Amino acid sequence: MPAKGTKQSAAGKEAGASNLAKWQSESGHHLQALRHGVYSQTVRQRYSDLRTNEGKRLKTVMDSIVDDLGGAEQLNSAQNVILGGLRSKFIVVFQIGKYLDRQFDIIDSNGELLACLKSNFLQYSESIRRDLETLYAVRKSITLRRVPKLEELIKSK
Repeated sequence: MPAKGTKQSAAGKEAGASNLAKWQSESGHHLQALRHGVYSQTVRQRYSDLRTNEGKRLKTVMDSIVDDLGGAEQLNSAQNVILGGLRSKFIVVFQIGKYLDRQFDIIDSNGELLACLKSNFLQYSESIRRDLETLYAVRKSITLRRVPKLEELIKSK
């Protein structure tokens, strides 16, 4: 691209078009199917990398939930599976929030909520709520079903 205020020569235009065509024929064509948003590799990596703000935020939320449940050593398999699903759902909700932060308004010209708020955000938020409710209910039921100590068993006979 020429500097602002200068004109590109015919030879420069031809060279640029030639280079673009070469790039598209050799390697650029597969880049057209790149994913963006929640499902892109880049976004997933940002949430996995604890050096990024996204990764730190997700880790803080997940660690807080695990701590509420008594720590990682207290979790059973079912709770670990639910936590794995929760992680993905939090990423979607965080990405929707990030998108909304960049919007001027959340209401379109027809007076309707933006499309991502109509269904996706509500569905993911409700799913997160149900998962959290299940996690804490499982914790409570495990606490109630504690195994009696040997002394208690001997005293009861």
